[in-house]
Amino acid sequence: MIPFPPDRRVSTFIDMETLSFGDIVGATVTRFRRVSEARRLGERLHETLRIDLPEVDGVELAARYRPAFDAVAAGGDFAEVSDLGDAVAVVIGDIVGHGVDAAVHSVQLRSDLATALHVTRDPAAALRVLDARSAGRGESCIATAMCLLVDPSLRVATIATAGHPPPLVVSPDHTSDWLPLPSGPPVGMAGNRPAATTVAIGPDDVVLCFTDGVIERPGVVLDHGVAHLAGRVVGATRDVRSTEAVVDAAMEAAVDFADGRDDAVALALRLV
Repeated sequence: MIPFPPDRRVSTFIDMETLSFGDIVGATVTRFRRVSEARRLGERLHETLRIDLPEVDGVELAARYRPAFDAVAAGGDFAEVSDLGDAVAVVIGDIVGHGVDAAVHSVQLRSDLATALHVTRDPAAALRVLDARSAGRGESCIATAMCLLVDPSLRVATIATAGHPPPLVVSPDHTSDWLPLPSGPPVGMAGNRPAATTVAIGPDDVVLCFTDGVIERPGVVLDHGVAHLAGRVVGATRDVRSTEAVVDAAMEAAVDFADGRDDAVALALRLV
């Protein structure tokens, strides 16, 4: 490396003695305004990503969305529930990446997926529709996703996943189990889309769907996050049996284990 001559040394620091009081105040005000605007943008995006739950006879629902610990950051986690009359449609997913673009794309993807599931009444077909719509949009439209079509009268759920964590089922005997579902590649990536799987929902079972922000922590084996979530959720339902208790426990697990580094969504349902 060639050193700079003594009279041409470069400094990355601002010489505070050369700044007037007005310069310092002006710079401080400008930075404050930028941070405030970024926070307001983040708050508006978080409001857009809020999960509104319908009131459905025979179905108890609860959901939580928690943004990453950085208040300015906006992520791409999403979930939506629709009352189809004879069934309940649930979509949940996570756009790759963070920031404004991820938040905007997650809103569009959430709407497209919910509409596709409403029209097709087939979770696997809905994911294939989304694949087709996402083709050619680049990495910003790659996402993990899961669709559920719940029939309360038959007490069954038909589920298809695209690179997304499977649901956790919490039983009345204070045990939990992960649904063994085949999972194809994330939405927007080439590959075969597996057929949907139909599973029975037992009396008083709570089905918990979530994004990887609940169980993932850099440098830690994913199984540890899975086990941590299961333990938290089972413990939370020993005295209080409700979907609200389950999603609250999932959010606590996300903060404890994942350090709030990523957005997190938890959505629970129970047939009553």
